[in-house]
Amino acid sequence: MGDRWDEETGGLGMGFHLESEESSSLLQTAVSVLQSSYLDSTSQDGFQYSQAILVENHVFLSELKAFAQAKEAAGYSQEELEETFAFLLFDNEEEAKEVCQTGLRVNSSSISTLGDPAKGVYISKYADCLHPRPWYHGKSGYIVICKLIKGKVKVVSENYTTSYTCPSPGYDCHVAVSRSNIPSKASHCQAFEQSQYYVYEVSDGSTAERPRQICPYIVITCQYREPKEMPVLAIESLPDLHHKGRSIWWLFLFYKCTFLPLPLPLSCSL
Repeated sequence: MGDRWDEETGGLGMGFHLESEESSSLLQTAVSVLQSSYLDSTSQDGFQYSQAILVENHVFLSELKAFAQAKEAAGYSQEELEETFAFLLFDNEEEAKEVCQTGLRVNSSSISTLGDPAKGVYISKYADCLHPRPWYHGKSGYIVICKLIKGKVKVVSENYTTSYTCPSPGYDCHVAVSRSNIPSKASHCQAFEQSQYYVYEVSDGSTAERPRQICPYIVITCQYREPKEMPVLAIESLPDLHHKGRSIWWLFLFYKCTFLPLPLPLSCSL
């Protein structure tokens, strides 16, 4: 299912309603973007997507284009001007609508490791790492897919003090120092922080309240479900235990990194 969100109509579903074929195409486009932006390849088995809504904010689109033109005139490379995607997660539809209408603004994030949240905004690089806490079965929300021009990117060390890192003159974006491997699910909060873009726009010595290089594109409904498959270890590798002179096979199920030993019955009638 798909709709079009137009800021001039002031509401969702009040703009032009996409035909079914176009709706399906929009959903496929959104899912393709999301699945190609996973941190963990196994996420494809856990996420389910349903309604996709196209955001048409002509002001934001024109400002994104103006930003690109200004930076091109300033000598930015094509790589620095390339449009990519970044992601925001919201618990309810109203919050997703609001960011599509008003844009992503400073003071909207509780993260501060890459830069002062009062002078820039944070947005996620990966479509499956959108929150400091891990996904759990049944968790749902609204993902806003945004177009992003990163511009000149500066790699910075994470700063966990209250003396926040300021936007870097001559740059448009901060990213964390690259690690040999982004932490596993056991360190989901750390992985989330290390995979953020800190985006800002500086003009005449002051920072913009809403950086023009971020433009909401599609809102999509998502839900996470734990994969049902629980691999069973090969019987040949299991120990042959003895109980009262009789052999007992133990079946081990592997689920969420936990081994659950289940004793099989001593006899089985066929």
